[in-house]
Amino acid sequence: MVTGGSVQAVTKASKYPEAAAIFAAFINASPAELPHDVAPAKDGGGGLFPAATEGFGLPAFKAKNPALDNQPANVDVFEEESSRVNAKFQWSPWSSYVFNELQTEIGRAFAGKESVQQALANVQQQVMSYARSQGYSVSS
Repeated sequence: MVTGGSVQAVTKASKYPEAAAIFAAFINASPAELPHDVAPAKDGGGGLFPAATEGFGLPAFKAKNPALDNQPANVDVFEEESSRVNAKFQWSPWSSYVFNELQTEIGRAFAGKESVQQALANVQQQVMSYARSQGYSVSS
């Protein structure tokens, strides 16, 4: 299952956490690094959506996308919709488990073994049970 996005995380085990955090901020939002982030991978870039809105003005970001029939999708769709992203959103600490269960159950639904509604109900029950087993208090 593709969920999009990427992350550079600094773990507690990092030998130099402050330096790692500074580097992560640099590669995601510094004006010097933004052109590399948005440049297509075929040109040696990251091919990423910019983490800083300053990246919206870069020529590589505004270019037509051959993978999308040469539409300027970054400008026409992604930039416009980025203002609607909930910046307070957080992934749960068990998101990988959720995605795995969702993939399994939706696969069963598409194979005709259960309804989509039943698949989603199963995922909810399984995730709640898993979260409780990890010491979280959850309710539906």
